Amino acid sequence: MRGHFLIIPFLFAFASFLQLNYVASTVVSPEQILRPLVVSWLLIGLLICPAYWLTRDWDWAALLITVLVLGVFSSNSFFSVVFTFTIMVTVGWLAFIRLRRV
Repeated sequence: MRGHFLIIPFLFAFASFLQLNYVASTVVSPEQILRPLVVSWLLIGLLICPAYWLTRDWDWAALLITVLVLGVFSSNSFFSVVFTFTIMVTVGWLAFIRLRRV
């Protein structure tokens, strides 16, 4: 089992909670953020096996769980930037393919 990429979703969840602690440090103490962090890590740990069953590869399972973690912990502005960037890259790629054919 090549599981060295399996730590990435756990790190993204940890970074999200650190960012949350930084933003809300005047209201929430670090001890109050520890419990949701542990619960999210347990959920990520439980979702690794179904993700592996779905992808049949540990690296792809880690990528799938990472996308899920980013989707859960990201804001609306992040999604709008990613969506705009995806549209721009897709249009650029299609224009490149079209110009290359001519």
